[in-house]
Amino acid sequence: MEHCSRNFKKWIASIVIAAFCLQMNLILCPQREDDIVKQFQKAKNMFLSGEYPDARKRIEMIIDVIDGKWVEMKTILGKCYLLLGAIYERENNLQLAKENYHKAREIYETMFLEDVELRNLPLYQEIVKGEEPSVSSEGGKIEQVKVKRKKKFPWLLVAGGVVVTVGITIFLLTKKKSHYDTDVLGIQWMDIPKGEFRMGDNFNDGEGTIDEQPVHTVYLDAYKISKYEVTFKQYDTFCEATGRNKPNDSRFGRGDHPVINVTWDDAKAFCEWLSGKTGKNIQLPTEAQWEKAARGTDQRKYPWGNTIPTCNIANFITCIKGTMPVGSYPGGVSPYGVHDMAGNVYEWCSDWFAEGYYAVSSGNNPTGPAAGNERVCRGGSYTSYYDQLRSSNRVSILPSEFNPRVGFRICWD
Repeated sequence: MEHCSRNFKKWIASIVIAAFCLQMNLILCPQREDDIVKQFQKAKNMFLSGEYPDARKRIEMIIDVIDGKWVEMKTILGKCYLLLGAIYERENNLQLAKENYHKAREIYETMFLEDVELRNLPLYQEIVKGEEPSVSSEGGKIEQVKVKRKKKFPWLLVAGGVVVTVGITIFLLTKKKSHYDTDVLGIQWMDIPKGEFRMGDNFNDGEGTIDEQPVHTVYLDAYKISKYEVTFKQYDTFCEATGRNKPNDSRFGRGDHPVINVTWDDAKAFCEWLSGKTGKNIQLPTEAQWEKAARGTDQRKYPWGNTIPTCNIANFITCIKGTMPVGSYPGGVSPYGVHDMAGNVYEWCSDWFAEGYYAVSSGNNPTGPAAGNERVCRGGSYTSYYDQLRSSNRVSILPSEFNPRVGFRICWD
């Protein structure tokens, strides 16, 4: 009987202890956010009363309970780390104080945390508040003093500045890209309107050749063509930008003289480079585009009309024994205001050359034969006779040939 009594007493004691533990667990391990807030307030009051060990245990219990739920309870979690850091600082355990302040700081970066009356704690000021602590102590008691606030790095200002700078840079780059050809290379464009013209030798005076026949009607969409031939100054800029070797000027002069000694592939490479800089589809003109820009739609023989060339309006064999700067003969301008389309230098066109091509050419934006051995050149040069300055005259040269009589001009749709 006595044995049973002892067992009964133990059983009752176990129930009482379990009930007490359960009650303490409900107190110290709350599950609802409201309970957690209440427990935090109790821990805060204990801290303010100097009950640091009890406050620390309660805060550690709260942190354990909300561990893994910090996204939903990050405000309380941040305050818990602040308070726990303050407790360790009061207990002079500065290492643990720092660790908890830094944890609070990680949360503090993304949200506002109220002070938990820690304004007189140096580590709190230094790590969390970002202030320089200035503390005096008497009898081991840390007193609240005025601290000098560190200047916070102006992230918002910097971010705003970066956005503005990027925006301005993009604007300037876009503007530069759209106007690279005019602002940097000085290329001027002349408008050639859409419409039909008659292509080929329509004079039948014995000066033309069989490859200029038959005369045929061609329709072209509108396009722009460079007012002048590409100059050495412009081409040299391309060479410097791409690391290419600069062509020989044959002692005629560089600068505003038309570039010479460039192959068809060199001219095409220049077009591709400038296309990338400007965003335009820049290319060598087709034969049809070149001829229309040179003679217009009134069937004139030369760019200026039907009168025989003179050295006042073109640079050909009886004039200067070399190239002249572009635009030197305003009297020889074409109907669309395009200069030097007769004499000075021959100009590469994009087309392959074929003698009988005109008989099979498309009447709508023709681009020449699909293949060939030589490329078309137009316009005559400083070594040409007057009949070779005719706008319908055609010659062909190997695309790989460097020639001191050949340059190019460019166009875009």
